[in-house]
Amino acid sequence: MIILSYMPGQLGNSLVYFSHFIAFGREVGIRIINPAFWNYSDYFKGPKNSFFSSYPENVAGILLPLFSKSLVQGIFSRIRITYLNSTKSIFKIKTIVANDMQDHFIISEAYKQGKFGKNEIIFPHGYFFRDPKNLIKHKDTVISYFSLCPEFLKKVEFTDKLARKNCELLIGIHIRQGDYRNYVNGKYFYTIQDYTNMMKGIEKLLVGKKITFLICSDSVLSESMFSGLSCLVSNGNAVEDMYSLSNCDFIAGPPSSFSAWAAFYGDVPLYIMWTPTPPISLKEFSRYDVPPV
Repeated sequence: MIILSYMPGQLGNSLVYFSHFIAFGREVGIRIINPAFWNYSDYFKGPKNSFFSSYPENVAGILLPLFSKSLVQGIFSRIRITYLNSTKSIFKIKTIVANDMQDHFIISEAYKQGKFGKNEIIFPHGYFFRDPKNLIKHKDTVISYFSLCPEFLKKVEFTDKLARKNCELLIGIHIRQGDYRNYVNGKYFYTIQDYTNMMKGIEKLLVGKKITFLICSDSVLSESMFSGLSCLVSNGNAVEDMYSLSNCDFIAGPPSSFSAWAAFYGDVPLYIMWTPTPPISLKEFSRYDVPPV
């Protein structure tokens, strides 16, 4: 059993992190439990219908309302701290650390090498656990597990219908400004004018096509801020915005697990804005078998 008590960040990071473990669990038959996913579990079919966001799902999900978030997180954190590499425990409990972004911990390789086994309870710590081969192999399983619950899917479908009302192509634009003002010294913080220039550059690449831009952002924006462009600013929450992006024909945005997951989930070509420079070719939009983060 693998218990994910580590909080890897916000929505995008949490989905990417969890998905690699699900793919590994599907491949080798190990149960994955992710109490750290509690804040997002009600949005997705798999987590909502399982106990503590587990894979495979189980009917024990009906017990979830009996537990508070703080109680759940406290229980699993206390277990990890109490039994951290303890040789006295009657259980085989182990913590594995992966904090090196340049050297990802490949879960399935570590398993084959005997670094952990089915008879142990594993508490991974750190964001950089990956299993790309199994994620590619079991993508359908992951997509199904993270499909939206009906009430949120309806909102996403409504936004998609509204945005496509008068266009041939819908281009999703992810504008991330809040935490990016300070992240890596503002390296990926771009102004509205930067995004406008990039959108106009995309228009030039798709000349002759009637385009609408669907803008999803953590900032408060309005259509009037994007002069000369046909656009719709989404008013959904983070999950609804992410899945609205996944319904677009193309996506563009700064390097972020948020837009990376949307592109992966929807199999949508993604342009990553490593700089505020507009794309000069449609070849700069890529599909990804694995989220590129």
